[in-house]
Amino acid sequence: MVGVKIVVNEAGDRFWFTHDKIHRVGGPAIELANGEKRWFLDEYELTESEYEERMIAKAYENAANTERLRSEHLESWRYKGKVC
Repeated sequence: MVGVKIVVNEAGDRFWFTHDKIHRVGGPAIELANGEKRWFLDEYELTESEYEERMIAKAYENAANTERLRSEHLESWRYKGKVC
């Protein structure tokens, strides 16, 4: 991905950045060598449950947008007489 950087320090701690902001979609943005994990979206720290709620909401939003676009596309084809 463009703009994504993972930094690993000598202790083995891992930090995810997107466009130089602590941020990660798909998991915790900080994974410490001791097993601690911290979740961030656009530099805003969330609890794990808050992070999961936002990811679920985003998935529903994306699905709704996909369905809306599909319906609009299908309707435009019907309007042009291409679908019976």
